[in-house]
This record gives sequence, structure tokens and C-alpha cells, in this order.
Amino acid sequence: MFFVKETPMNEKKKELLKERINASIDKYDAGIRELEARGKMLSSDARSAVKEKITSLKDKREKLREQSESVVSSSEEGLKDIKNRFKEAGREIRKGIKAASKEIKKSK
Repeated sequence: MFFVKETPMNEKKKELLKERINASIDKYDAGIRELEARGKMLSSDARSAVKEKITSLKDKREKLREQSESVVSSSEEGLKDIKNRFKEAGREIRKGIKAASKEIKKSK
């Protein structure tokens, strides 16, 4: 059985990945805040529908934040899994933000 020694490079890779995840989370947060602000101007029915989408986006964003915290303690194989889950979750969040934005435009 092989054990991967945690070298400075491995730690550096982990820190870089964590920084990338956190930077993306910050962008998603900005998009969500914009949706919330725009959603306040809608009728109550439309606002309710958009609020549900925003709640779902916040849940997905929170899962990304949890993944970010697990990066530091992950193995090399675990990092690959985190990267894949991060990419998929990011696509879902971007798609959700776009869909909610279209919903807002349609409701105006």
C-alpha cells in the first residue's frame, strides 16, 4: 500500500483549489444577491417562484462551501472527486441563476 506524503506542493495545490472554490462561491453569492434584489420588484406570485429558486441556489452554494472546507484534509484522490463535484455544482448554480433571471424578466 502506498502512502502519499503531504509535500508542500500537495498542500499548495489544496490551497489553490480552495481559493478557486471560494472565489467562485463569491461570484455565485453576488449573482444570488442580484436575483434577490431584482425579485423584490415582482408581484407576490412571481416573487414566490423566484424565492424558491433562490433558496435552492443557496443550498447548492452552501454545499460548495462545505466542499471547500474539506479540501485541506482530502487525499489526492479525494481532491479529484471534489473538483468533479465542484464543476458539476457550479454548472447547476450558473444554470439556476440564469433560469431565475429569465423568470424575473418574464414576470416584469
